[in-house]
Amino acid sequence: MEQVFHIDHGTLVCRTRGNQVEVTMTLRPPTSGLYRGILCGKNGRLDLGTLLPEGEGLRLSRTLTLDYLRRCGCWPVTGGRGELRYAFGAKKFPQGWGERTNLPHLFTDPVLAECVEKSALWRQDANGFSLAFPWAPQAPFPLVPAFCFARVEEMEGRTRLVFSFREGGWPMMPPSCQNGESGVQ
Repeated sequence: MEQVFHIDHGTLVCRTRGNQVEVTMTLRPPTSGLYRGILCGKNGRLDLGTLLPEGEGLRLSRTLTLDYLRRCGCWPVTGGRGELRYAFGAKKFPQGWGERTNLPHLFTDPVLAECVEKSALWRQDANGFSLAFPWAPQAPFPLVPAFCFARVEEMEGRTRLVFSFREGGWPMMPPSCQNGESGVQ
């Protein structure tokens, strides 16, 4: 016997085979995140676990015994739902910055292109662009060949090394260094 329940943003299918019930939940939720599948019965509810990405949505499949479902108050099944437990919110970046990947193509200099990180914060500037990398004194220094062009900045509670470049990826001295000051302290 098969029952199909139309639930918010998906379906719940229950197939009874002897003393076992195969439960399959599929969702296409509007918000990305971690969802738990909840099976509902007349006298209870049962957390089926986390739905996993499959195809263009999320899916969960469990095989349970009729006896277990009765003990949980979930037999007969009356429906179900996907509950959002953790939303994958949009990444938040410091004002004026965004994330940029595939950085090597920004550089015409092969040495800089080879050693640049795979991603960084990126900002378009009047004369080119700037990149900001997370930094801590004990961590490896990003973009070593351009170390003398770095400046240290606090951005929303995180220390970052910021490098400014002209188009083509040619480093520019930090504005503070143009007056004889040092960029990295």
